[in-house]
Amino acid sequence: WYTSGTQIARMDPYSNPIAASDDLQVRILSYALVHGMYVKLLFWPVFLCYDYSQDAVPLVQSTGDLRMLLPCAAYLVFFLAICASLQALRNMRKSLALRLQAEAPALGLAIFALSFLPMT
Repeated sequence: WYTSGTQIARMDPYSNPIAASDDLQVRILSYALVHGMYVKLLFWPVFLCYDYSQDAVPLVQSTGDLRMLLPCAAYLVFFLAICASLQALRNMRKSLALRLQAEAPALGLAIFALSFLPMT
C-alpha cells in the first residue's frame, strides 16, 4: 500500500517505453539489451546518461537484432566467471588460506548478480 507495489500509477510510454510495450518478447529482449549496456558502461564508461527515457534505448523487436550480441557476450562472460569461481572453490578444499582466496571472487560475483535483481 505504501509504494503501490512495483508499478507506477501513471506511467506514460515516453517515460519507460520498454515497460509500456505490450509484447512480452520485446520487453525481455529490450531488458537484456539494457543489461548489456550496463555491463558495457561498467567496463567502458564513455557515454553516461542519467535519463534513459524517450527512446534513448530503442526497443529490440527481434532476436536477429545485432545489438543482442552485447547482452549475449555479457551473459556469457558472467557465466564463465561463475564457472571459473566454482571450479576454484572445488579445487581449494584442502587449505583454508587458499579457500579464502577462492571465496572472494564467488562473493564478488554473487553481490554483482544481486545488484542487478532490483532492475529486472
